[in-house]
Amino acid sequence: MSEATVEKTSESRLRRTVTDNRLDAGAKHTRGRTGAGHEILTDDVLHTLHARAAGDEPDDRLLAEDIDDLAASGFLTAAVPVELGGLGATVDEVNREQRRLAYWSPATARAAAGHLSWIGAAADLHRAGDHRLTWLLDEAVAGRVVATVHGATSDASRPDKASKAVPVDGGYLFSGTVNVTAHAPGWHWLGLHATNDTDPQGPTVVHAFVDRTAPGVHARNGGVHLKNVFVPKDKVIETVALGHRPGATARILPWLLTLRANISLGIGERALDTAADSARRNSAARLDVHAVPRTSSVQHRSAEARLLLENTTAQLDNLTGALAHGYVPGELLATVSAAEHNAEQTAQQVVDLSLDIADPSSVHTRSELHRLRGDVRADTVGAPNSPAHHDVAAVS
Repeated sequence: MSEATVEKTSESRLRRTVTDNRLDAGAKHTRGRTGAGHEILTDDVLHTLHARAAGDEPDDRLLAEDIDDLAASGFLTAAVPVELGGLGATVDEVNREQRRLAYWSPATARAAAGHLSWIGAAADLHRAGDHRLTWLLDEAVAGRVVATVHGATSDASRPDKASKAVPVDGGYLFSGTVNVTAHAPGWHWLGLHATNDTDPQGPTVVHAFVDRTAPGVHARNGGVHLKNVFVPKDKVIETVALGHRPGATARILPWLLTLRANISLGIGERALDTAADSARRNSAARLDVHAVPRTSSVQHRSAEARLLLENTTAQLDNLTGALAHGYVPGELLATVSAAEHNAEQTAQQVVDLSLDIADPSSVHTRSELHRLRGDVRADTVGAPNSPAHHDVAAVS
């Protein structure tokens, strides 16, 4: 793996100066701070996560260590209001940090996305005077991690495949099998929804949080099996008639989809930087130490990839910046779905271009570019995914 640094110069975003053994210092050009001026993810933390990311496949043990490092850095509680013990970071600020995190360790960014989304949603509700999830912010400050699910329970329009919630005194009994997103290890609370078929007015969807330590919870290999797991009413977010969009629970969407979008863009940026460094080193080895690849095909692909990244990143930053200042699109779900879809498509195009740019000898099964190709494809697996984005657009 190359240890060279790519530094963006002021005279051109398309032409870069590359120095051997310094790529890891590249985080400095996007060092993140909250509006209050607090640094969240330091270079040391990012370099540690990047070193662990060198394996062929995500490892739950290493991801758990990553999550511990993120917690120690304050990133997992960045969105918690200051008065509750967090940094008070906005959706825009957390998203920019998420892109930096994905640049260095995509699997870690994916593992953290569910937690960041729920904590961001809970913080938004708290600031709006709705305290139904303030307890979740307190749990995050206490060091507990939140996960979310995808797959069987993500499609509330198909109750035959959903997990079930049966009302009992004081709450509900949840049963079914769900998948925890993105190898999220070490979670304490699981945000999910299940169908209640017992209501005489018609089926409802119950949105709630399950305690991992509750009797009947069995978690293994990214899957969670629930058997008559009691969920008290105070851990129920809301119940919604089947087929209707949720209210408070929908607060997660501007966070979840934009965070996923920035994971894709972070991967794309890393792939382009890695490929450009590989091409330059190959050219320098064949010619002289100051040589850079100047073939028209490499220049064109590099420019095309950079333009794609710049355009999509600017659009996404504009959206998260507007959301942070209270902007609510008329079709919120369609807007954030389109943003994620656009970022996914851009990242895939950039990674494909990067593979063409790189020195062929640097693209092998154990190379970083090969891992990044797998990472960018992984971002389209699960829900929401590209077909889901089109479904949302079709009904908006």
